[in-house]
Amino acid sequence: MDNSSGRVGIGTYSPTSLLYVAGAMNVTGNLSIADGSVNSPGLSFGNENGTGIYRTATQDYSISRLGSQILRIVAPGTSFVDFRNRLYLNGIGPDGGGWIDTQASNVRFSMTGSDSALYLNGSGAAIVTISTLTDNPLRFASASGTGQYSEPATGTGDFFIETDSDSFVGVGTAIPNGTLHVYVPNNANALVVNDTTGYVGIGTRSPAYQLEVRNTAANGLAANISDVLYVNSSSRSVGIEAPLPAGNYILEAPKSAALNGTLFAIKGSVGIGTNSTPFRLTVAGNMGANESPAFGTVTQVNTTFPPGIGGGIGHPFSLAIGSDGLPVIAFNGNNNNLQVLHCGSSNCNSTGNNITTVDAIGNIQANPVMAIGTDGLPIIVYLEDAPGYNFKVVKCGNVACSEGNNVTTVVSGNPSAGNRDIAIGSDGLPVIAYLNSSDGDIHVLKCGNAACSVGNTEANVDSTGNIGQFIHMAIAPDGMPIISYADGANRGLRVAKCGNINCSASNTLTTLAASGTDTDVAAFNSIAIGSDGLPIIAYANDTTNSLILIKCGNAACSTGNTNFTVDGIGNIGGNIGRHNSIAIGMDGLPIISYYNQSNGTLKVVKCGNLNCSAGNTITTVDAENNTGRFTSIVVDADGLPIIAYSDVTRGKMKVLKCANTACSALSGTSFSGGSMLGSWKPNERSYGVPYRAVSTLAVSNPTTFTNLSFLVNGVERMTITPYGDIGIGTQAPSAKLHISGAASTGLALNVSGVLYVNHTNGRIGIATMTPSYTLELKDTAANGLTANISNTLYVNATTGNVGINTTTPNQALHVAGSVNMTGNISLRAPNGAVYTCGVDNNAVFRCSA
Repeated sequence: MDNSSGRVGIGTYSPTSLLYVAGAMNVTGNLSIADGSVNSPGLSFGNENGTGIYRTATQDYSISRLGSQILRIVAPGTSFVDFRNRLYLNGIGPDGGGWIDTQASNVRFSMTGSDSALYLNGSGAAIVTISTLTDNPLRFASASGTGQYSEPATGTGDFFIETDSDSFVGVGTAIPNGTLHVYVPNNANALVVNDTTGYVGIGTRSPAYQLEVRNTAANGLAANISDVLYVNSSSRSVGIEAPLPAGNYILEAPKSAALNGTLFAIKGSVGIGTNSTPFRLTVAGNMGANESPAFGTVTQVNTTFPPGIGGGIGHPFSLAIGSDGLPVIAFNGNNNNLQVLHCGSSNCNSTGNNITTVDAIGNIQANPVMAIGTDGLPIIVYLEDAPGYNFKVVKCGNVACSEGNNVTTVVSGNPSAGNRDIAIGSDGLPVIAYLNSSDGDIHVLKCGNAACSVGNTEANVDSTGNIGQFIHMAIAPDGMPIISYADGANRGLRVAKCGNINCSASNTLTTLAASGTDTDVAAFNSIAIGSDGLPIIAYANDTTNSLILIKCGNAACSTGNTNFTVDGIGNIGGNIGRHNSIAIGMDGLPIISYYNQSNGTLKVVKCGNLNCSAGNTITTVDAENNTGRFTSIVVDADGLPIIAYSDVTRGKMKVLKCANTACSALSGTSFSGGSMLGSWKPNERSYGVPYRAVSTLAVSNPTTFTNLSFLVNGVERMTITPYGDIGIGTQAPSAKLHISGAASTGLALNVSGVLYVNHTNGRIGIATMTPSYTLELKDTAANGLTANISNTLYVNATTGNVGINTTTPNQALHVAGSVNMTGNISLRAPNGAVYTCGVDNNAVFRCSA
């Protein structure tokens, strides 16, 4: 204590003020200081004048700096904190750090760092302006990485809000129902993004699709995309450049004011160029191909593939036409792997050929079989050999089976499943017939999906003795499978017509041929459906060394069958017809490829009619080496056959593209350009068009073989049946030409103004439209002949004289030759008396009145 100055020092001997404490000070009671002022604070720091804390009013205090008030804590009821200038955060000044400024009732925040935060709390609205854009300058109070603001590179005004997986963002709502939920007054479902599926809902909080738009307003538009696409929520109509599509049109696409619409879909009917559609399709104008079909010269092409392709010694091939119109061949390839050849051209003589190993198991059995699914892609059935004997199906992912394949084992441990075939049922799903080794019976596996991977069912079709070898299958017109196979016990041929699509009930079993000897009758057979909808079966009869064709009389081949020897008469020991394969040409007639074992050649027969009983053309198409085994034939879209077969001598696979429909010439013509309407069938085991034609318009009904009808004003006027019968005025013609008319429809037949058939009385008039008799002939020409039947019966139109064996009758009846009569002759005398004349038993001619 300095008595001279009255100063007290604690921790020092030389205090410089009335109380000077050198060190820390601890006050347990109140410490009262003077109020002070902005220039002389009651509590100051160091020797800085005008810097410190002072009392401005009751319950108020302020902080001054160099004589200026910078912060004021005021009494409750106004504002708690009063920023009189700026509050600097993490920086030195306004130019180098963050600051908060109160100007024009706004709070503005600016900073260069990314670690500081701004906390806004109050009842009023806060406007936040981001003036310095850096990496995530605005961050909400939540987990790291959540609620961050960032501006993308697209420019000023765009921004992102980033949330974690558990965070929802609500715009206009505090309880969002999805990752993003935009609330519009009176419409809580304005915009929702589902956090689980990512689906977007407009007008719904539970979208079931990637974008779902709902609008319950009576006339409100559900969607409007740039005034080009409109969806009307009330009528559920779609307008393309039609702002308010009328409720009558499901789809409206105007083209110009003169043409009201280009395309209309009007409640189940389609109009092109018109909105009046009395039919399912109405076209206002002409309809046709943009170019007429063109035909060019083609030559026969025989392509030989390298050794090893085809199993080295020539294993069976399965040939089909893919959805791209090019041949696809499944075969047992190198190292007994399942391989597929996809040709780069219709004759396979192209650098675009592609060979794919589909299953590299190294032990498949020799004969994979294939069909083309409704999607145009191959489905192949094959068998692993010992020790597994797994019966497998591959559904190819593309037409070349080079990617996206799905392989399924459908039966395990069944060595006899190598005898099998596949077809596509009327429901578009595969049907597989095979020999089941466990019971020695014919089984049918009906696939539950296109890949046979789920929902398969199995049925026992035939359990009579030792049966089920050399199985082949087709689909009948009623959509049910029909199977031909060898009867091993009787060395014969049998057919099973399924009663339903999976062959589980009402099957019909028929024996078509049996030899009763130890020689195979039907070891090799094939089946197809003819143009009349009935099965055609070719088989090799080794007893007679012949190729036989059976034309079935009904769908089950149980009655009315015809049986003809197509080739092999006089070729005893020749084994004609083995390894046969049958297809149906564009004209609806069979084409059969087969092997002549006597000289090792490939032969083809083009049948002249449906049962191959007449007009056949038989051609040896390849006589090089021992060739022609394991044939598989299809008809290309141009109507020309394609055949895959084996060159056994050289261990090679060969593909032959014929130059005409009979494979009988080295050159011919086929469709080469332009456009055509129609459809085509991939192969005989696929459910498709049974035959086709290359023309401007090709029409057929592939599923039920119903009539082809022509309508005028909505009324059927002409009908063509699947059997080629034509009906005019009748939907059930009973002859090749059947004309029928009602009493008020006029003449039933008018042929160039010469031949008339009256529909009312059935009378026939030649050169008259009003025949008075069953047959009436008239000719008004002065010297014209009314009738001349092969110069035997002659009627002169001028004189009315009739000549028999003379064209110059000089009497009412002039007979040039003898007359043979067994009765009498009635003669009228000039006076009118009638006499009956005849010859008695004594050869005396007598007349009596």
